Amino acid sequence: MQGQVNWTRTDYSTDSHGTLAKNRHGRAYSLSAEIGHRVVLNRCYALVPQAQLSWGQVQVNSFTDSLQNDVELGTNDRTIGRVGLAYEVYLSDIIADNRVNDAQKIYGIFNILRDFSFSNKVDVSGMTLRSHGERI
Repeated sequence: MQGQVNWTRTDYSTDSHGTLAKNRHGRAYSLSAEIGHRVVLNRCYALVPQAQLSWGQVQVNSFTDSLQNDVELGTNDRTIGRVGLAYEVYLSDIIADNRVNDAQKIYGIFNILRDFSFSNKVDVSGMTLRSHGERI
C-alpha cells in the first residue's frame, strides 16, 4: 500500500483572456494498493498475475478570477482498477525458492484498466460544468 499528499499552487489562463488567477492553492491525495504473486515456470521464466486499486482526489480552494467569475473547483475524485499479467524472462537463470537473486530480467506486461469515476464538476458564476464517463 502506498499513499501520497501534495500541496499545489496553480496559475489559470486562457489564450483569449490571458491570466485569470495566479497562485491558487490546493491539495492532492492518493492511495494505491497492489497485490501480485510470482509463479515460477522454470529456471528462466515466470508469470506474475497482479491487481491494483488506485484512488486520487484533488481539492482546490474557490476563487474569483480576473473577469470577476466566482470559480468553485470543489473536490474531484478518481478511482482506477487494474488487473494484469507480467511475463518475465531471466537472462541469468538464478531463480531459487520463488525468489530472484541478482538476476537480469526483461518482462512484458498486459493490463486491463477500469476507471470507476463517472463525474467531475466545476461551478463558474453559478453555472455547473460536468464531465461524465461512459460505461463500456
